[in-house]
This record gives sequence, C-alpha cells and structure tokens, in this order.
Amino acid sequence: CHCGGGGLLYKAGDIVHGSAAVVSQYLKRGYLYEQLRLQRGAYGAMTSFDVQDGVFVMLSYRDPNLAETLKVYSNTPTALNENIQRSNGLGSEAEDAIIGTIGAIDGSAPQPNEVGWLSLIQWLHNESPEIRQNWRNSILDTKQGDFVAFAERLAAWRMPSVAVVSSPASFQKAASEGFQLELITLP
Repeated sequence: CHCGGGGLLYKAGDIVHGSAAVVSQYLKRGYLYEQLRLQRGAYGAMTSFDVQDGVFVMLSYRDPNLAETLKVYSNTPTALNENIQRSNGLGSEAEDAIIGTIGAIDGSAPQPNEVGWLSLIQWLHNESPEIRQNWRNSILDTKQGDFVAFAERLAAWRMPSVAVVSSPASFQKAASEGFQLELITLP
C-alpha cells in the first residue's frame, strides 16, 4: 500500500524557521527510514514540508504494514524528542540533515530551461536574494531546541489527515486493529 499522513503544522502568519526543513530531512533520512524501510519492509519512506502553506506530510510506499505505519506516524513526535534528547545536542544524524537540507536548496545549478520558471516562482513568492540567504542561515543555525519545538508542534498537530491506497485486506487489517478509516472504492 501507499500511506500518507500529514496536516497543517503552521497556520497563516506563523514564522517558519529553516530548522523545520532540517527536521523534515532528519525524519526522512533517519526515523522514518529506519522504522518503515528497514524494520517494517516498506519500499520507501519520505517526508514533504511546504514552507509556503505550513503542511508537513509523512509518506510510505509499497508498504506491507499499514497499521504499523500508522502507529509509527503517531509515535513520531515522541520518537523525535527521545532521539534528540539522547544525542545530547545535535548528533551526526542531525548535522547530516542540515547538510542535506542545504544540498536540496543549493545542490546543482538549474538547467537553462528551469531558470525562468524558478525566477517567476521566486518573484511570485516575493523571495529576494536576502530572504533566501536568511533562510539558508536559519537552516545552518538549527539547534537542539528547534527539534524539540518541531516535535511539540507535531504532537499538537492541526487537522491531521491520512490517505491510503491499499488492498481491501490491508485496509481491513488496519481497521481491525482500531484505526478508524473510511474506505472509498474508486471506479
């Protein structure tokens, strides 16, 4: 099955610090990868965080354990807090997440046919070079407390939702384990 869980972490007007993108990267490459891919056999796990609208999503694909995945998603705030407290500061995984987040922004130069599109998007979002540099600086300035703050936001999630593409058997198994899911059969 394919399973996505997510929702609004930041409401309109909230200031989003670059550390939120770092924690998203940390969860994707660390906790979710270990829990879903390595321990539970999903083909992959990822996160998506949209800075513009404040939505954070956790996703798994080709996942044989829907109910277990939903438990992992709901345990993410606790696990994030425990992992970051255990490392007593920013450990190497968190530092790797900072590097990965910067790499996602500045990795490779855009293709010539992408430059105009990127410029248009930056102009529409009112992103000046100064704003983009401040974003990079806030990523590089990520601290342990930023991870804790993200975990707290995740624990107090606004409007979480789950969407699943699955076989009926996997869906029924998750429902039998107490998850309240609404089955919608597509034509």
